[in-house]
Amino acid sequence: MEHSSNQPVVMGSFNTSLKGPSNRKAWLILLGVALVVALIIGFIIATMHKSPEPEADNSVPISENVGNVNLEITGVTPTTLKVKKGQQVTFTNHDTRNHRLTADQSVLPGFDSTEELATGDSYTYIFEIAGSFKYYDPADPKGFNGTIIVE
Repeated sequence: MEHSSNQPVVMGSFNTSLKGPSNRKAWLILLGVALVVALIIGFIIATMHKSPEPEADNSVPISENVGNVNLEITGVTPTTLKVKKGQQVTFTNHDTRNHRLTADQSVLPGFDSTEELATGDSYTYIFEIAGSFKYYDPADPKGFNGTIIVE
């Protein structure tokens, strides 16, 4: 069987000739698809190796004048409040139940509402000592507690 150099070589049913516009178009499409797939895989790999986001600081930043804490049905909001030394914080009861606030008196002397706060009542305390202070409602210390950070 003679072969002419102008004729494509046929092996089985696969044509290895790159001549003709339809074969070039098929190779270009295949190359384009391969490029898109490679880009997608590269993007997925790059996003998988991102460093984790830093943990959020759930404390409320220092305010200029007065800090406010709300006693609500679900607990205290915010649970952590940052204030400046000498700043006052007002605790207001927005819950339907009464609450009393206190702290360890050896750590934070004088922090005690002494009486229960009814709905709408407030208790204000001036934080004169720098540090981190936990407070709570003695009737529900696990559900109603928070921290004041004094800088």
